[in-house]
Amino acid sequence: MKPPKRLRKPKGIAGKSPNKKKKTQGTLPELAGVTDKETVPFQVDIGSISVASGSDQPNLAPVDQTPGQHMAYVMAGNDQHQVPRQPTTDKRYISTVNNNNNYAQGLNLEIVHESVTPMYTSSVFDSVGAHIPVKIKEKIWAGEYIDLNILLKSAKDLATDSQLNGDLSVKGGLLTITPQRQSTITNLHVWTSAFIIFMDIVLEKWPNKGQEFLKYMFNVRLASSRGYGSGWAIYDEQYRLRKARCPQSSWAELDMELWVMYVSTPPRFAHSDTNSFGGHKGSQYVQNTKPEQVQRPTAACKGYNFGRCALETTLLGPAKRGKDYELYSLGYSPICVNEVEESLKFYPYKVIANELIHGLRFGFKLQYSGSRLPVNANNSKSVTIHADLVREKINKEITLGRMAGPFDHPPLPTLRISPIFLAEKKNGDYRLIHNLSYPLHNSVNDFIDEKYCSVQYSGIDDAVRLVQNIGIAGKLSKSDVKSAFRLLRVSPSDFDQLGFIFDGKYYFDRCLPQGASISCSLFEKFSTALHWVTELTSGNSNILHYLDDFLFGGEANSPTCQETLETFKKICSDWGVPLAEDKTVQPTEILTFLGIEFDTLKMEMRLPGEKLTNLKQTLQLFLHSKKVTLRQLQSLIGLLNFACQVIAPGRAFCRRLIDATCNIRKPHHRGLSASTVLTYMSGISYQHKIQDLTDSTKSFLVGKTLEGLKRSNPKKPDLRVPISIDLLRKLIRSLQHVCFSSYESVMFASAFSLSFFALLRVGEIAAESKTDLGAHVIQISDVSVVKFDHKEELRLCIRSSKTDQLHSSLTLIISEQIDKSLCPIHLLKQFLQIRYPSSGSNLYIHFDGSSLTRYQFSSILQKSLSFSEINGHFRAHSFRIGGATEAKRLGVDDETLKKWGRWTSDAYTKYIRVKTIWLIGSSIVYWANKEASSRPGGLHLGLQNTGAHMIWIGQRGMKWGDLNRVFEQRLLNRPLPSFLVIQLGSNDLGISTSEKLFSDIECDLLRLHALYPALKIIWSDILMRRYWHNANCGQAIERARKRVNLRVKNLVLSIGGCAIRHSNIRAKESNLFRYDGTHLSKIGNDIYLNNLQGALEQFMRSGGPAVFPQ
Repeated sequence: MKPPKRLRKPKGIAGKSPNKKKKTQGTLPELAGVTDKETVPFQVDIGSISVASGSDQPNLAPVDQTPGQHMAYVMAGNDQHQVPRQPTTDKRYISTVNNNNNYAQGLNLEIVHESVTPMYTSSVFDSVGAHIPVKIKEKIWAGEYIDLNILLKSAKDLATDSQLNGDLSVKGGLLTITPQRQSTITNLHVWTSAFIIFMDIVLEKWPNKGQEFLKYMFNVRLASSRGYGSGWAIYDEQYRLRKARCPQSSWAELDMELWVMYVSTPPRFAHSDTNSFGGHKGSQYVQNTKPEQVQRPTAACKGYNFGRCALETTLLGPAKRGKDYELYSLGYSPICVNEVEESLKFYPYKVIANELIHGLRFGFKLQYSGSRLPVNANNSKSVTIHADLVREKINKEITLGRMAGPFDHPPLPTLRISPIFLAEKKNGDYRLIHNLSYPLHNSVNDFIDEKYCSVQYSGIDDAVRLVQNIGIAGKLSKSDVKSAFRLLRVSPSDFDQLGFIFDGKYYFDRCLPQGASISCSLFEKFSTALHWVTELTSGNSNILHYLDDFLFGGEANSPTCQETLETFKKICSDWGVPLAEDKTVQPTEILTFLGIEFDTLKMEMRLPGEKLTNLKQTLQLFLHSKKVTLRQLQSLIGLLNFACQVIAPGRAFCRRLIDATCNIRKPHHRGLSASTVLTYMSGISYQHKIQDLTDSTKSFLVGKTLEGLKRSNPKKPDLRVPISIDLLRKLIRSLQHVCFSSYESVMFASAFSLSFFALLRVGEIAAESKTDLGAHVIQISDVSVVKFDHKEELRLCIRSSKTDQLHSSLTLIISEQIDKSLCPIHLLKQFLQIRYPSSGSNLYIHFDGSSLTRYQFSSILQKSLSFSEINGHFRAHSFRIGGATEAKRLGVDDETLKKWGRWTSDAYTKYIRVKTIWLIGSSIVYWANKEASSRPGGLHLGLQNTGAHMIWIGQRGMKWGDLNRVFEQRLLNRPLPSFLVIQLGSNDLGISTSEKLFSDIECDLLRLHALYPALKIIWSDILMRRYWHNANCGQAIERARKRVNLRVKNLVLSIGGCAIRHSNIRAKESNLFRYDGTHLSKIGNDIYLNNLQGALEQFMRSGGPAVFPQ
């Protein structure tokens, strides 16, 4: 090792000869490399050593060294060159100083002694970022990018790192400091620790951003599990760099461009610090010249269940990952973004300009805020009729790079399918529309906030003002932007919301579709900017635009109009905006704009001859029609309103037509359910038979029409909640606070109790009006209280009912209840003592003799519920439902219950709201069902005493993909269950990865929870097996099984569900399995059923734990 070169002493130091050299004692590594012919540069700060060039007569400032102090070198010069003294605690520099006292004196350096500041030791009660200096925190709070490595250093290192920030070296005759670049964090656990500290610091200022940071951390960890190598680390670094440039964006948003570049794409590129492909100083992507160094998966891939395996069994192999960049790449647009950016430098609306530039460069976001779940939909009938035309249009869009497809399977896991249809143009051609407003209340457009879609267009009044400005015989011209919406590309993060199906193939849009509610707003911003640039360049203010239609005006005998049109065409050519040449009109005095013909010679506006003829024909058609649909009438009103822009007095004559549509709630005649239509058809069928005619209601076409009506309008589940015994007690107690008199409270208490215990319909206890006796309302003569076997009984005669139109009558005998506060006999006797004496009237009458009405009954019920702070879909019929449910819970047989409730069919089952439990599964459930039938407790596992009713739905070989079909089929004829126990997934593990299986489970469970929020989902763990079908490695399958069980359990608990663990069924215990090693033996089924019974008993108790066993 060569000895360090000696530093030449500056000229002019007192007492020393300039040419005489002095032998130094010790070395100064930081000054190595400075020859004796070089001079010390002017004032260079090197942390603990500060060197500055002095004058010819520098001042010496020696400082004595005392124990307990450390020293710093400072060149003593003139006052204007003084360098501030900086303390250090770095041991390396302290030793250097101590060994070079003589050398420092020879160089006329000042030795400064400064005391060591003690370091604070963090407490366990401090926040994780308490040791970070305020300067670093302020950088983070200001949104600046920082290296996460800094946050992992100790408080002692952080105190010195602000000074020791590089290596001292000599370059070009100058003493300089070369910054030391920190290595990028490539360990996920280390990154997580650093990011938690970063998150803690940010949350000090903005505590409401916690969810955003947790989502970002989840995204990075997901990138680590699915990506290649350290791509996740580069994604994090680039994401935070972009975040520093655009701090307003949310941390929760996934940057699809970075994801595709660094996570999904194989590592075919190396990272470099030269200029990037975008022309900015940053990262360049250079092809790897050593592809053999790229790690290739072996036959035994450890990433099998994480989607990182190259085998065919993986969810997403490298061959498919290599196409991700193409899949998520932006659509094609001819717009030159740099030209647009240059033109909008001085645009007055900077926020909109930045939004446009960012959208043109990276794609516009749809601002969709709904859930991202796969949804299917059928196309319109017009697509089937004109299939060849649709195919031609789709192929054209794909060729232009504005659509992606075709795909045999959904290319995106959350691809939402919306229908497409054809809309006819004026010239007879068709326009392909993507209907993003379907289905109603659950479409893509329903989840786009209106604030992003609101837009204010120019109108006819603006065009009139333009014509007035240019005067008589002024010139008008117009131009039209071609394929307007399709010029704007959509952000890849929203590709999954723009899917559709045609010919059994999957497609999705990459450019702004016609059917998106935000499309008009986004393009209006673009056209407004184009309008502004044209007006600024041409100097003509007589310009008007309506979305893609531009109108230009100029005075008579002036080239202004022609010049403005040419300027507009030149700007569009520079921007890359295509124009429809067939719609471009050169300057003229008569021009049609927005469907109105403007004539500057006569200074008038009128309807074009073609529109006037069509309107007259439409009016004649309506005059000769006996009836029209609401949609047809609304279309006519729209045409007349448009004509009224020219003929203003005509609005008065449209008023009656508008009033005629106000009371029609739906665009069709009647909104009848399938059951109501079937009832009407029965009447028609009866008329055919009585007149000895052929019954046309039995034809094949009528039957299929009714079947289609059932599918298109499925029967909605009955949401009415039953009233229980406890709730009845609360309602009766609240009446004294709700009713205005004690008479009313006693009357309603008796009415509530009798409705519950006698299973009365509201029409049997209350009349339609105060003066109406009602056909089925109970009279005072229909009740009597008698004693039988030393107990009182209430005998209630039901003379007629909804199902007893022949007045056969039925007498109900109601026993006395132990609880007098809700006993119907006790409450009725109280009411009869104070009842208004009136014979031949309804049982329940007010003090003035008027009858109790349905409205009053329902109103007092709602007031009592509100007073008791009870929420739910309770109605007057809830007493009948609650009474039937309570009777069934007490063990009343079905025939007796049907007689009590006056039911003549199985409709009573809809009123029994016993806690129904559906157990859906594969062969595990199938064989457990057979075993349960021979066990004590039966098929209901002894839960019938708690009001539970179990339904076993076991299908051998059932897979997870069959769940929705089986559940929906069962739901057609049965009410929604209270609990849904799912025992599925074991038949999927051998043929699918754990990531793919969990993704499917997550999607379906979230869908069920969204559609049926009252349904409690119970996940039953996938059981162990001694033998797995279609599995090469049993240990890998077992790890996948545990992983799926854990993730699904956490998912179910997050949506309010429960989970059953079967830890007592282990594969090593052979007596629990059959000979095939897959199905449970009799002992195994007993243990399985015991687990189910114990878990369901625990889950049915309010407030019980959500996991069994605890």
